[in-house]
This record gives sequence, C-alpha cells and structure tokens, in this order.
Amino acid sequence: MTDLHRKIVKRLLVAWLAISFVIGGGALIYGIEIIDDKLVTLATAEADALTKTTLPMLNRADRDLDVLAKIADEFVPEHFIIVELYDRNRNLIMEHVYPRYTAIEEALKKQTHAFPRDNDPHYEKFVIGNDTVLQVLVPLKDEVGGMAGFFEGVFLIDPKTIAQLQQEVATTLVVILFTVLATTLIFYPVILALNRDVLRQARALLKGNVELMEVLGSAIAKRDSDTNIHNYRVAIYAVHLARAAGL
Repeated sequence: MTDLHRKIVKRLLVAWLAISFVIGGGALIYGIEIIDDKLVTLATAEADALTKTTLPMLNRADRDLDVLAKIADEFVPEHFIIVELYDRNRNLIMEHVYPRYTAIEEALKKQTHAFPRDNDPHYEKFVIGNDTVLQVLVPLKDEVGGMAGFFEGVFLIDPKTIAQLQQEVATTLVVILFTVLATTLIFYPVILALNRDVLRQARALLKGNVELMEVLGSAIAKRDSDTNIHNYRVAIYAVHLARAAGL
C-alpha cells in the first residue's frame, strides 16, 4: 500500500504542476493585458482632458502655437513627459518635451510607428533604463465625427502604480495555485477510496472464478476416476512446464 500511496502522490503532484503551469501561465498573460489596459485607460483619460482644450485649434490656419504649447505645458510632466499634436493631414503642429526626459525622447525616436486607421487608441509599452513609459496614439474627432487630428503622448508610468498592479497579478496567481493544490489534495482520498473499491471487486471476482473452477473440477472428478487422475496429471505437467519456463 505504501508503493500505491507513493505513486498516487507523484501523479497528483505532476498533475498539479501541469495544471498550475497552464492556468497560471494563462492568468499571468491575462494579468499583463489587464495592466496594459488599465494604463492605457489612464493615459487616454488624461489625453482626452488635453485634446478637449486643443481640439478646436488643431486645423485652424490662425492657430496660436504658443497657446497650444502653454496648454501642453500644463500636462507636462504632471501627466505626460512628451506631448505631440498632429492635424488631420498628419502634420506635426506642436511638440512639447519635458527637459528632464530628453533621453527617453531620443530613445523613442528610434521606434517608428504608423498612424491608426481606426478610431481606437493604440499604444506601445517601452522600458527605457529604469523608467517604463506608455506611448499612446489617439485619433481625434471633431464635432461631426470627422478626423480632426492625432494626439501622441508618452505617459511615464508611476513605479508605485506598476508595483500595485503587479501585486494584484501576483495575488491572483497565488490564489490560483492554492486552489489547484487544494483541489488536487481533495482528489487524494477519493482516488484511494476508488482504488479500494476496485481491489474489493477484483477479489470478489477472483473468488467467484476460483469457486467456479472448483465446482467444475468437482463435477469432472465425480464423472469417473480416470478423468479425475487425468486432471491431476495435466495440472502437474503444467506446473513443471511453468517452472522450466521460469514462470
């Protein structure tokens, strides 16, 4: 029974590791997507606050770039460290960079991106040095739903925010692993009980077969003495042949 217990424990352990790897890996990937979605939502909300103010001036011929720069300056570096505004023809009309993060700007210039063809915000996440930034590109619509321009902002992610989101993902993974482990441990006594039932039924079946053979043997023995002796001779021969064959 000890060997049986050991086999069950090993197989349950392998099953736990396999299930944990599959479910935990899926949860980790989903958690990373959730983090990105939350960060994009945060960055997009900040972008909306800026574009609502600057939108009416984007495609005006007499737009005041100083006013746009002043508005953008209010969002840098409190919200974005880099702000760029494009008109509907994708021409850059304003760029504002917080001087402290010029190194990030230079690194991002090496990364090319295309303007989105749909109405959804697009983003890319970069780790530059010790900083994690989110580059958000948001199509801007005018009052009638036409294309008014594009907003591009580089959002510096607060390390505390990242740590908090990562902690949420880690907690989810721990809960999943514990749940799978608890479920696996519950199966242990269930498997033992099922195994005992199988053994009990196997013994009952074996006993029934032996009794059947005894009845048949007795019936044959009672038929005549010659047949009875023949049966024993066959049994003896079978034993000797089995020993010679190493069985």
